[in-house]
Amino acid sequence: MNFTPRRSHRGTAFFYLILAVLIVIGAMLIPVERTTGIAFLTIFAVLLLVVIAQTMRIGWRYDVAGEGIEVHKTFGRVSFSKESVHSVGLIDSQAVEDLLLPYRQTVDEESKEEKIAQAYGLRVEFARIIGCSSVPVVQKDTMKGMLMNLGKVKQTDERFVLLTLTSGEVYLLSPTSPESFAEEVEKLLL
Repeated sequence: MNFTPRRSHRGTAFFYLILAVLIVIGAMLIPVERTTGIAFLTIFAVLLLVVIAQTMRIGWRYDVAGEGIEVHKTFGRVSFSKESVHSVGLIDSQAVEDLLLPYRQTVDEESKEEKIAQAYGLRVEFARIIGCSSVPVVQKDTMKGMLMNLGKVKQTDERFVLLTLTSGEVYLLSPTSPESFAEEVEKLLL
């Protein structure tokens, strides 16, 4: 069964603006230096298309089938076999923040290399956990979280699917209907 992802455009207007300005600059360079202007325009037009494809979640879908779960992303696919899935559950935004809190370790300038390597490893793990979510997962107590929630639907209103593997790894997924998705995965696991 196919499930569509939730989509969010929070925090993307700034990227659109920067890329649009760079495209205009490239167009203005064409009369002055044709080759450079066309190259500049082409590079940033392609980059704009890639950013739009990623932020619009073009090609994204969640599939639950007899062999397992597949997350189709714009530029890739993540598969979870039926045997590798331990459990599935629903989780709200506050619980997501609590889940991700240990992965937000920061390193001050005077830290040793081991601490920096450990913090980097935690950030990689953070990215893995949220990598299958089609909406941004931003901590509300950070500056970016506060800016993204200004005048928008608060992230606290969102629900996610928490997929736990037999290895202990967890993944956040964000289908438009988390309850239906969780029910289908439960049926798959029976």
